[in-house]
Amino acid sequence: MPNPTTILAKLDKALRTYAPVDKLVYKRVYTKTGGDALIGRGQTTTSTDTLLDPQPMYRRMTRYPVGPSARAELIITGGETSLGNSFSMMFSATAMPLSDLENPNLIIVFKDTAGNEELFRVTDFEPTGFQGTDVLFIAYIQSLSGGA
Repeated sequence: MPNPTTILAKLDKALRTYAPVDKLVYKRVYTKTGGDALIGRGQTTTSTDTLLDPQPMYRRMTRYPVGPSARAELIITGGETSLGNSFSMMFSATAMPLSDLENPNLIIVFKDTAGNEELFRVTDFEPTGFQGTDVLFIAYIQSLSGGA
C-alpha cells in the first residue's frame, strides 16, 4: 500500500524527468537584520537563492474564450492583475515545503541561460496531501516586474 514517502519519491522522479528546462527556478529568501524593523532604519538585507530540486512544472495562466480573442491573456484595465504575467506552478513538498510558501520574504526567481531573471511573488497556493502529509503544492505566482 502506498504511503506519503513513496508517493513523494515518485512525484519527485516524475518532476525531475518532465519538468521544463528553458528556465531554472530558484527560491530567493530575503533576511533583514539589525536596526529597527518597524521603520526599516539601519537594517541590512541579504538574499539567498536556492535552486529547487526537483524543478517545478509551471504554465502561464490564460483564459480560453470563444471568438476572435481566443487564447488571449486576461488583462484587467485599471487593476493590478494581469494573468499574462501570472503562472501556476506545481511544487513537490521536497523542493518547497509549506513553511517556505508561507514566508512573506520568499520570491520565486526564473533564470534563463543568458543570465536574465524574472521575479515572482506567491499570491496563493493549494496543498495536496496523503495520509496527513503534504506531497505537492499548486502555487499561483504573479510577476513583480511586469514582464514574463
